[in-house]
Amino acid sequence: MDSPGRSDRREGRENRSAIDRSAIGRSVEGGVGDESTNEATTDTGPEREELVFGHRIDWSVAGPMVKFEGLAPADARALLDRSFMDPDARCGSSPPMAELVAFIERYSGDAVPEGAGEMSAHGRVVAPDLPDGGVLIEGVKYLGPTSDGFVRDFAARFYEAESFMLEKDMHGRCWFA
Repeated sequence: MDSPGRSDRREGRENRSAIDRSAIGRSVEGGVGDESTNEATTDTGPEREELVFGHRIDWSVAGPMVKFEGLAPADARALLDRSFMDPDARCGSSPPMAELVAFIERYSGDAVPEGAGEMSAHGRVVAPDLPDGGVLIEGVKYLGPTSDGFVRDFAARFYEAESFMLEKDMHGRCWFA
């Protein structure tokens, strides 16, 4: 049986793949517009689109990037392990991608009481023909019960986010531009 929220995530993939052109061309460390990204280290194969959206993207129609939300921790780990995401890339003042993935893994699954909630990532997949054509996590979202340790860790790690919400025993969400 699927984990809580997993089947909802699959059914909602069409909604998550809506194109958001508002972030295109913004200078983001390790993201769109940053020329320091090492394109040789990030795989841009179509399998990354399957992991994120459940289908391939027609980049001739979609444009330079497609936003996503509701990415499960296991899928984020697969993207990182298969080099579809640069582990050192950052979105503005965010922690590196590897640290974001470790955070969402730590507070999902067997974490108490966070394992009873739903942890996910949101971000963008950049077109494969662009020099920085990888996957970038722009933030995380958690819905469910929280421990004091989670609240402290979430606040300490994400307080510099452009958008930050944290309510004990309800949810946490952050977004980096």
